[in-house]
Amino acid sequence: MVTFVVTQLAMGITVLIARYIGEKRVKEIGPVIGGSTLIFTIISTILLIITVFFSSPISKLI
Repeated sequence: MVTFVVTQLAMGITVLIARYIGEKRVKEIGPVIGGSTLIFTIISTILLIITVFFSSPISKLI
């Protein structure tokens, strides 16, 4: 589920970048890349915290 969500976010960002390139709005690509980097950093940090603190219960469930 997590992999699906992250993949779909990446695809959406790629579509947005391609749209801006097609519309010759190259100056707006930088903020999109910066924002996506920030979003993926936040998601990665949250997933890291969840897996570190809940690794024992998750392994017991598996």
